[in-house]
Amino acid sequence: MPEQVTHTDIYHRLGVIEGAIQGINTQLAQKRDDMNSVFNRLRFVEAKVAVGVGIALVLSVAVPIVITAMAPRILFQQVESSQSR
Repeated sequence: MPEQVTHTDIYHRLGVIEGAIQGINTQLAQKRDDMNSVFNRLRFVEAKVAVGVGIALVLSVAVPIVITAMAPRILFQQVESSQSR
C-alpha cells in the first residue's frame, strides 16, 4: 500500500526546508561579517607595515648620507685633539 502524502505533509516539509535555508543564510551573513573584520584588520596591518618600510627606506638612505657628511668633522676633531697634546 503506497504511503499517503497530504498537503499538510508537503507544507510541513517546505517549512523545514525554509527554516534550514534561513539558518544557512544567517550563518553565511555571520561568516561574511567575520571575513570583512579580518580583511579590515589585515588592511590596517598592511598600512602600518608600509609606513614602517617607508621609514626604514628613508633611514637607510639618510643615515649613510649623514655619516658621510659628518665624517670629515669627526676625523678632523680626532686629528685636532691628538695634535694639541
